Amino acid sequence: MCFRTDDWRAAYAARAGKILTLLRDAGLKVIWCGNPIARSSVYSADMSYINDLYAEETARFGARFVPLWTAIADEQGNYAAYGKDRFGTTQRLRGDDGIHFTAAGYELIAEKLIELLSASAANVR
Repeated sequence: MCFRTDDWRAAYAARAGKILTLLRDAGLKVIWCGNPIARSSVYSADMSYINDLYAEETARFGARFVPLWTAIADEQGNYAAYGKDRFGTTQRLRGDDGIHFTAAGYELIAEKLIELLSASAANVR
């Protein structure tokens, strides 16, 4: 089965759906984080394609999709290895592989998710 074919998309969506079904049936609220932009334009295009699939599946199951595409990017939304950390200090936020984050980058992502969770909790009360 080749990536980006209809068969691949259906199989991958079914896998995501299986995960979402299990979580929903367990009574859990789901926040599904998308893939961030990467240094490689080819890899980024692939992750954008997968993010679209994730967004569709999470919507279908009533879950929340959180795009991380520009969570750590430059002002134009392009890949950036360096940026401001949570204290405003410029430092490396992305790993050497151009995909993963450094500890400071993961802290920024965690802050965004904590803000989202805090807002969701406030809406429930």
